[in-house]
Amino acid sequence: MHNARAEFAELKAFAAVVERASFARAADHLGLSPSALSQTIRQLEARLGVRLLNRTTRSVAPTTAGSRLHERIAPMILEMDAAVAEAVAATGRTAGTLRINTLAWRRRRSSRRASAGFTGRTRT
Repeated sequence: MHNARAEFAELKAFAAVVERASFARAADHLGLSPSALSQTIRQLEARLGVRLLNRTTRSVAPTTAGSRLHERIAPMILEMDAAVAEAVAATGRTAGTLRINTLAWRRRRSSRRASAGFTGRTRT
């Protein structure tokens, strides 16, 4: 049996693929690898017992069932994201993941200083 968190993650991943019409762009948006995202979509399709996306080597598009599902879940996902953002804003703190891409030799030297500015303390 699937838990609610996994089901929501699958649906959010599905919506990201439909909205971006690309596994690569959706994976980048979600912070996943394209192969992990593809596996997530395959799991969702297997769990539901219906194909949701038509895939070719150059494109991805929702099937009829996929379009109907996306129409129903997209507003709910937006509402949930807004509710979470509102809850975080109520704390007066910034929250989320900060990703910094840099060269390895430079990262070692500057990451401690950069993270100190975000956390208020130097990490060791």
